[in-house]
Amino acid sequence: MLLPQHPRPVARRRAVAEMTVAARQAAAIAPGHVLHVADAGRDAGRDAGVPVALGEGAGVEPLLRFAVALGLREYLEILREAMPLKLLAWERARGKGADGRLSLQARMALKVLLPVVGIPTFLLKKRRMPVCRFAVDATGLERATAAGRLRVAWRDVVAVHRLQGAWLVDKGDGALPIPHRCLDDVQTAAFERLLVSHFPQDTPL
Repeated sequence: MLLPQHPRPVARRRAVAEMTVAARQAAAIAPGHVLHVADAGRDAGRDAGVPVALGEGAGVEPLLRFAVALGLREYLEILREAMPLKLLAWERARGKGADGRLSLQARMALKVLLPVVGIPTFLLKKRRMPVCRFAVDATGLERATAAGRLRVAWRDVVAVHRLQGAWLVDKGDGALPIPHRCLDDVQTAAFERLLVSHFPQDTPL
């Protein structure tokens, strides 16, 4: 065993099948887009947990989804700011309010009727639709509540009033309040772009 031995040739290796996996990196989300994860309990027919890029991309207008649950104080503040606009338009149609101010009678009526009418109206609405879920795109708005769905096309919107704490989408026979707090900064910018595109005579505050 101590005698030197010639080295044995190494056996030829067998060929082994190789597999190459190519991974494609997801396209980066450009500024101005919103990454939204669909809620399976809310978006029937969509795959839960599937990211959806919302915003200006591939020629598609932004699609915004958000929920609104108003509180009593917030609702009254919206009425307190919006009702004088309605009353002033009503008085101007009758030859009053030329100076841009409500008459004394209108101001007194507003002060008395706002809590008397506003609180029962809020409680009734809150009972019928405690949470409103909105979907907004280039064609209009859709509001889904426990009472059903309401679709409003932009062409049917009379005006969108920019209040201190909310937008008020006026459809003539009623209005849809959308508090600023319900949209993040990116969604707010996308919503404003939609408003400017459909109401070019109006400018953001």
